[in-house]
Amino acid sequence: ALHKQLDDVVYFGVRGTGTCRKFYQEYKDVCERVGVRLAPEDDPEKAFSPATEGIILGVEYNFVKWTWRMPHVKMVRLVRQLEEIVREDEVKNSLAMSVVGKLTHYRVLVRDGHWERGFLLKLPEGLGKDTMRPVSENMRIQARWWQVALLAADEGERIPDRRNMETLNRVEYHTDAAGGSGRLGV
Repeated sequence: ALHKQLDDVVYFGVRGTGTCRKFYQEYKDVCERVGVRLAPEDDPEKAFSPATEGIILGVEYNFVKWTWRMPHVKMVRLVRQLEEIVREDEVKNSLAMSVVGKLTHYRVLVRDGHWERGFLLKLPEGLGKDTMRPVSENMRIQARWWQVALLAADEGERIPDRRNMETLNRVEYHTDAAGGSGRLGV
């Protein structure tokens, strides 16, 4: 299975078949032939050869244990940012935007993470990064919840089996019964 996200390419294969190694080598060869410069493998957060564990799109995977987690250093940094929300009456919009962006990215790694962002999502409303945002009591409670949840998930959570599960953000479009054009937005 191949997953492409912007400029990141991830290939998954059955262990012991050699398909990952073959894809890896072929991909590198094609990139070299067409002049695409790949990230060096000296930083495993940017690129690495076939492995059973590694960091992909900011998530640390272990495919032997079948777990995922937020990398520890990033988790500690986010817990400290959340502490500022817990302690202060107002925070800079740049901090709020950073925290909300990280929680949105990492929400699937924490049980109930989809639901525990509602109050915090209201933080980054100002346009300027230096705009100060008031912190409500509900925001503090939610920030504290995230601190505990992130620390509890530091050892890694089981990767859920998402087969046969519906997405939380599914949108259904239905055609016009009178025979509309079929184009969205018309």
